[in-house]
Amino acid sequence: IEEEFTDALSPLMLVATLNSTFTFDKEMKQAGFGWTFVGTRRSDKLPIAASEEGNEEGKIMRVLQQEAFVADLLSQDDRSLSNFIYSSMDYGIHEPWFFTASSGFAESLPNMIDTLKEKDELDRGTIVKAATQMFLAIEGLHRAKIIHGNIRPENFVIGSRHNNRKIMLMDFACASGSSMEFPRAQPLSDLTYASRSRQRDFEATRKDDLESWLYCVMEMYHKELVPWTNEKIVDKSSSSYLTNMLKLKRAFCTGKMWKSMLNIVPDEFGRIMEVQRKVRRYHSPDYSLTWHLLVTACIRYEVEPFAYFSWNRGNTGNPVIHSKYQTTPVTLQIADID
Repeated sequence: IEEEFTDALSPLMLVATLNSTFTFDKEMKQAGFGWTFVGTRRSDKLPIAASEEGNEEGKIMRVLQQEAFVADLLSQDDRSLSNFIYSSMDYGIHEPWFFTASSGFAESLPNMIDTLKEKDELDRGTIVKAATQMFLAIEGLHRAKIIHGNIRPENFVIGSRHNNRKIMLMDFACASGSSMEFPRAQPLSDLTYASRSRQRDFEATRKDDLESWLYCVMEMYHKELVPWTNEKIVDKSSSSYLTNMLKLKRAFCTGKMWKSMLNIVPDEFGRIMEVQRKVRRYHSPDYSLTWHLLVTACIRYEVEPFAYFSWNRGNTGNPVIHSKYQTTPVTLQIADID
């Protein structure tokens, strides 16, 4: 965040956006999409997260247009499709910066996974649950005829407040769809989790999203399962880095790395990789079979896909407020009939 904007903020500064008015201060928090400002919607005191960027060569306006278009499509469709989608709720401008406002603060999924690993609290059941919800987010987007185009760990966040049991998908700058009105997708800035086709600059498809999803899931189990992210194995400064990365991705997707995964990853993911290999580029993936395999993995580890995660807080012992309609039972003086 640029220092000039931080300096320009004053306590309880008012900023008007497209749909409402917010107050901001200089407090910042680390959220799924980087550093954001703390804000409050004036109408109902709803806490919000606001991120800002300068409009370099109109780039931010194009990103906002993309985000707004996706949010509008999801609001018109079946609401169940957006259950695991974390989209912006409002947009605004304070020259020369542009804002996106989101409800509450979301924690980055990879940050949470790393924290659990450091505490030695990450188990396979947690990863299976996370993988299942990540898949549902992608499937919901696809059923709304939207292709994300940039599936990567940083684009998955843990929902805030009442959604803290959900893993949600965000950042639609690279999204595309079947509608002719769909804004032009932004180019990928990082190819680490891009599918093989996306790395070769082909148009994004549903298969590409699911291939990138598999990379993200395998990395949660162990970083060395996606070796092209390890600088000890692949030299990112080398002129042949992209070629070497593509070769490793090809070995991953064709199952040549499966032996190294056997003792780490549930068997069901090997089957999921086989299912993905059989999907033709522009054909629909078999979502039902993938879902069935994920649920089977959940049953194997005795976990509920939508239950509390290990990072959710339980009851902290706060006192229960009794109902004002509670009454004291009264014994009736009625004699038994012989």
